[in-house]
Amino acid sequence: MDVDVLGPRRRQKVKTGCKTCKLRRIKCDEGKPACNKCLSSGRLCAGYGIWDEGMTSPIQCTSLSKVNTPIPSMASQEEKGHFDFFRVIASSKLAGAFPSSFWESLVLQASSSELVVLHGASALGAAYKSRAQTICDGLLQNHISADAANRQDQSFAVKQYARVLDMLQIQLPRTEKRLLRNGLIVCILATAFELVQGNHKAAAIHLKNGFILIRRAQNCGYEVESDLAEPFTRAYMQSMLLEGSNSLSSLTEQTWASTEIPKTFASFHEARHHLDALLIGAVRLSEDFESDNYRCPGNIHQLATLERASSAWIHAYEASLQDLLSQSNHRTIYGVFMLRMFHTMASIMISTALAPHECIFDKHTEQFASIIDQTLKMWNMNGFAVGGPFEGHRSVTGPRVTFDLGIISPLYYTAVKCRNPRLRRQAIGLLTVAPYREGIWSSVVVAKIARVVVDMEENGFYAGGQFEEDSLTLTDPERYCNLAILPEENRFRT
Repeated sequence: MDVDVLGPRRRQKVKTGCKTCKLRRIKCDEGKPACNKCLSSGRLCAGYGIWDEGMTSPIQCTSLSKVNTPIPSMASQEEKGHFDFFRVIASSKLAGAFPSSFWESLVLQASSSELVVLHGASALGAAYKSRAQTICDGLLQNHISADAANRQDQSFAVKQYARVLDMLQIQLPRTEKRLLRNGLIVCILATAFELVQGNHKAAAIHLKNGFILIRRAQNCGYEVESDLAEPFTRAYMQSMLLEGSNSLSSLTEQTWASTEIPKTFASFHEARHHLDALLIGAVRLSEDFESDNYRCPGNIHQLATLERASSAWIHAYEASLQDLLSQSNHRTIYGVFMLRMFHTMASIMISTALAPHECIFDKHTEQFASIIDQTLKMWNMNGFAVGGPFEGHRSVTGPRVTFDLGIISPLYYTAVKCRNPRLRRQAIGLLTVAPYREGIWSSVVVAKIARVVVDMEENGFYAGGQFEEDSLTLTDPERYCNLAILPEENRFRT
């Protein structure tokens, strides 16, 4: 099965050019490693495609130990500098608020022996570095700084990225287990590269084709190791929570197999694994109920199981909180508290899974308010720059791009499911005060989608009401209670 990331072909005259020139519908000079038309106009040359060769043979992958890796000796001096930036700065930011074996161990180790991975990591490091002082909005639109150093970083990133695409084009048709591993690793690096550069459609295409590679492996009876599957797992969770469980279905059921929840959690990973299983169970239960026209008496048992698991999870979390905090650093402490926020969302999802009417969500207004307050408290605790401080200090924060789950899903869920006009607008506001991306999801774009849902549902019902307030203020029951309730017939089952 061939994989074509270029999508439907348009006109024959731009068929063989780089992806950037194709999108612009101009003739490409097809220069290598990057076309001159893109370079001369200050645009990123997105290359010539790497996924159009078929791979049908069985493939395997071996585990990688989690070790700290020095800068590869095979790297050039310039490449060493950009790889070091990736290793020290970009990898932890891309990992998000949780420890990541993929970003902080696997990629680094693979870079020491695999040239294509080294090129991919250094290209990403250079791209990230060049963007640290040129972020202009939450969508990370293409922009090249007038600063010479940033131009140099960007030029290196583009050329190095083109080298990666060329190498993969040669390697992907082959079936050695080492080359499959390289392909999956570089697929994620390429996705992150495109996100940092602001090429979101290209990023989504890379990610989609990574799942196709995983499916091909599974069809041959091979399961990808957990560290390598990690970024795809997080992408699946992001997509499931925003689009439904069938959005990306390459991962096996074994990935989500949940065991009995212990009385305490020994690690972030254990707590998160059980929480992921809760979230997936809630989404699938609701989807099954809806697909059977809200007639699933057998699901009552499944609901009871999820409710018990949810209660067991929060008790284990509370009992483990101090240990989890002691294991965290300045970055992952954010994740400890984010687990609680996701459990709040999961508990709402479980409680409403078998409800045929949307008014059931009105019983959870306080929990929706809690999601907003938990977001604000985490931001205050970690000094997360938003609003004015974000505008003033974005030059040092760099691109806000992570491959992990963050606050987008809970805030979006609050915006579309909480019909309290004040709270849902505050949730939307929090998605826009400091634009960021979680995988292929932009907080700004998600906020716009939520705003459309709100406008269509309310449709003038609250005409004349003044509900827009400072999004950065903790919720006040006296202000959000006792407001008119949106009728059931106005609500969408999103």
